[in-house]
Amino acid sequence: MPVLKHTFHISVLETNLLLSGILFVLMYATPFYAPISNYFGKKKIMVFSTFFPFLLSSMSTNFYVLLLSRCMQGIFVPGITAIMLSYVQEIYPKSHRGFGMGIYMAATSFGAVIGRLLADWITFLYSWKVAFLVFAILLAIAFIV
Repeated sequence: MPVLKHTFHISVLETNLLLSGILFVLMYATPFYAPISNYFGKKKIMVFSTFFPFLLSSMSTNFYVLLLSRCMQGIFVPGITAIMLSYVQEIYPKSHRGFGMGIYMAATSFGAVIGRLLADWITFLYSWKVAFLVFAILLAIAFIV
């Protein structure tokens, strides 16, 4: 956040929009993914939601484009997280669903911590744009795999 504050010459309040904006949109977008995934299929929604908004973030030229891309991430991220919960329910037998959910939640928590550390490290060494680009590339690799 301090790097973005300095880069775009914006206030602390505006930099906080980058975090709260994604959370606000994510909160409202999540319930719509159940009917959408029932219509289009879980895999198609997860694939579509994977890396597009992260790629847009890496190409942001000003604060407002970055804020828009973060809000788009809030729209698309539930396409992965919310649908993955129902997918875990489908792939694990009833007797192992708790275990499957535990693995999913542990991986999500681990990814959140590692993602923040990796983003900070890349931003320190290169720039915030490179950090978003690296995440877009990693998500593209996951998409292909």
